Amino acid sequence: MNIESLRMFIKIADNGSITKTAEQTFISQSALSQQIKTMEQLFNTSLIERSNKGVTLTCSGKTVYEYALHLTSTYDSMIRELQENEESNRVLHILSTPIIASYALPCTLYYIKKNFPTYSLEISSMASHRIEQQVNCDQGDIGFITGPPSDPSLTGQKVFSDDVFLVAGSDMKIEDHILKEDLSRYPLLTLTTDQKTEQHLEKRLTDEGVDVESLMILFKQDSIESIKLSTINGYGMAFLPYMCIKKELYHKQLKIISVEGLTLQNDYYIIKKKASEYRDRTLLKLICYIEKILADTIC
Repeated sequence: MNIESLRMFIKIADNGSITKTAEQTFISQSALSQQIKTMEQLFNTSLIERSNKGVTLTCSGKTVYEYALHLTSTYDSMIRELQENEESNRVLHILSTPIIASYALPCTLYYIKKNFPTYSLEISSMASHRIEQQVNCDQGDIGFITGPPSDPSLTGQKVFSDDVFLVAGSDMKIEDHILKEDLSRYPLLTLTTDQKTEQHLEKRLTDEGVDVESLMILFKQDSIESIKLSTINGYGMAFLPYMCIKKELYHKQLKIISVEGLTLQNDYYIIKKKASEYRDRTLLKLICYIEKILADTIC
């Protein structure tokens, strides 16, 4: 067994599917199944359970999964440190949700590079819960997530907020102002429910007195860009953060639909390990600098 076998096991567990993992990695299903079988023989225990819905981890599988995360993280940290020892530039590893990475961070990155020119910046996009795992396992120096961190071992600081608006395609026949009760009359496009942004939206709507179960969800998609395109094409309406739709509003591809008595907002947090856990004081200084300037430099 090698590090890559552990990485494949993690991917299979995260996807809940050997088929989906095979498509993502361009490795045959039979080869991935054989890797799992080899690991099960090595550990003398069953690691996954197969069903028509995909695969789930057994109790032993969950144990292997947690250790695999730490082992791959330690290995990557070792390789990264070896590489950085050979390079003149240091590397800041930033993990971010796709929304923040695409719409908020680009301008901030310019100022970081300007004030810390010896650092190279590496940005990876992933879901909020995965960012917490990666930062905790030292696979990222800092993370940007929706809402506060759920992991108590991480520190989180709210860095900015963004209004969320109900929008429709410019040609969609709908009044510019509607009541909360009217929401159930129109098709809605949403993110998949496993995403923290969608979970936060559903909670806020519920808190505002909206019966989420009565909403006419046309379909769920896994990216803001997909939802935005579907909305522009008139397939339905969507609740989207303002920073994602500024351009489309300006070009009149989308229009805001005001909902009486409904105000929504997303809070975005920067997360990191506790300051005492950073051996590199220059890196800690850089992270503090980002916390200080982010709200004023987002695009």
